[in-house]
Amino acid sequence: MHLDLIGQLGEDLKSAKDGDAHWQLCVKAFETLGVVGVGYGVIPMAALAERGKMTEATFFRHTYSQEWEDAVGIDRLLDEDLSTELLIQGHEEMNWNDEPDPDSATPSNMRLHQLENDLGMIWGKTLLLSHHTRDPMSSGIGLHVNTVKSDAEFDAYWQAHEKSVRVIAGMLNSGMLGPHKDGVVRLSGREKDYIYWSALGLDRVQIADRLCISANTLNKPIASAKAKLKARNTSQAVAKAVLLGLVDL
Repeated sequence: MHLDLIGQLGEDLKSAKDGDAHWQLCVKAFETLGVVGVGYGVIPMAALAERGKMTEATFFRHTYSQEWEDAVGIDRLLDEDLSTELLIQGHEEMNWNDEPDPDSATPSNMRLHQLENDLGMIWGKTLLLSHHTRDPMSSGIGLHVNTVKSDAEFDAYWQAHEKSVRVIAGMLNSGMLGPHKDGVVRLSGREKDYIYWSALGLDRVQIADRLCISANTLNKPIASAKAKLKARNTSQAVAKAVLLGLVDL
């Protein structure tokens, strides 16, 4: 294991001011190990992770190429991603170079796999980091390596770097779901006020009165909080915010 790299990352993360800083430090550490693309996702409510709607249920950030994002579609980045479905089911890891199982893959899954192959995203791993059966929510990470040219070379790469990669992935996940949870979703103070008082049972008018603002003024943070939390209604927004640890009740 790359103890110097891990140790330095641990020290640097102590001074990370927010989720963005935590993310960037971990991405840089991955790059040192030859990982050129990182995709990290959190699903706070497994019941919402339906086939074909994975993007809607997942808080996702990545360093994959703009070409990949444009080809897949910004609003559908994970919708046809079979590995996300398998993570929710509890699969611990998946090799990108493996052909999707025809018994579980849909034609859309197969098309996405071929598209990513065409874009050179052939060798990598998707790892389960947290799962809703043992943790409050599910999370996972995809890691793209382009320094290898064959399955054998990737196997050798993984044997050499697996321990370090897993440690960095764990450090990333711990920060995003712990002290730097704003790296997953960043709510403003007013948005947090709305979520907090809604969780305590107050309606929009009562919250506005408590905050000494008009109900109309509260409309904007209500809408933005729901959008950031990918919530269809207030109850769902509250549930996601609580699960993500964004408000203290």
